[in-house]
Amino acid sequence: MPSTLRRIRKSLWEYLVRRSGSCQLPWITLGDFNNVLHTEDRIGGMPVTLVEVCDFQVCLDQCGLAELKSSGCKYTWSDNQVHRIFSKIDWAMVG
Repeated sequence: MPSTLRRIRKSLWEYLVRRSGSCQLPWITLGDFNNVLHTEDRIGGMPVTLVEVCDFQVCLDQCGLAELKSSGCKYTWSDNQVHRIFSKIDWAMVG
């Protein structure tokens, strides 16, 4: 992953950790995190590595957030090419 993208993601993770410290009530965050959370969250293309998921998982642990179970299509992104890549990058997290 390019270092610029990694820095942007890391700044988001740091922001979430800071915000979580001020939450006295249960909270939810959701949207396109542009990051897989588990090694099985991508099919096609390069395999997911632990490096890809580690920072995101650490952030969620520090925030006390857990994945809200979803229904429907598991994969939320596709590259729309001949040899398609499908990834789950949209998440709903509760804490």
